[in-house]
Amino acid sequence: MPAPFGTPNFPNRALYQMDNLDMLRGVNSGTIDLIATDPPFNKGRDFHATPESLAAGARFDDRWRWEVDVQQQWVDQIADDWPATHRLINAVKEQEPGMAAFMAFLGVRLIECKRALKETGSIYVHLDPTASHYIKALMDTIFGRENFRNEIVWAYSGGGIPRNDFPVSTTSSSDTRRAIKWFSTWSVSPTKRTPKRLGYIARSPAKTTPLTWNEGRL
Repeated sequence: MPAPFGTPNFPNRALYQMDNLDMLRGVNSGTIDLIATDPPFNKGRDFHATPESLAAGARFDDRWRWEVDVQQQWVDQIADDWPATHRLINAVKEQEPGMAAFMAFLGVRLIECKRALKETGSIYVHLDPTASHYIKALMDTIFGRENFRNEIVWAYSGGGIPRNDFPVSTTSSSDTRRAIKWFSTWSVSPTKRTPKRLGYIARSPAKTTPLTWNEGRL
């Protein structure tokens, strides 16, 4: 029996410690208003958690190899259900197999995001220049180019701004001009439909619903 469209099957304010693909596949369709995600950037190097963090000792290899990191079931799903996405990934694979592997990894998850979002939903994806243009094209094939809303770019201010270039992050030695891609699932003209702007609402800790922690299950 198919899951009821638009009926949430997860508690509000819950945290899940698991592969987000497994979690997304367990979510009923059309139940999520907003997705904000900060995926890997495909930087081609290792990242280590800071010693003082809760994840101290953890590391992440942000390198992507088609033969190692791509599961055949991802490729089959994309080829069967999203042919335009499959063609794009294959085209990139001809020249940049590592980038194509990253796109397959992220693409199969973005497809589940698209399914899980409501018809009035939005998704924000945080990227840097390493792969942002590839992922913009990837999201065009999944969400529709007409549903691209905007690119939100980090702005840095203060001293030391170069005369002949854009300012860069003061927290990194490399040029990390980061941006957030905003797509929606609706394509009505902005003149006819304006998304809500959510202001900050201060809440008493006593009135805040506690988070539910779920490890490895939906």
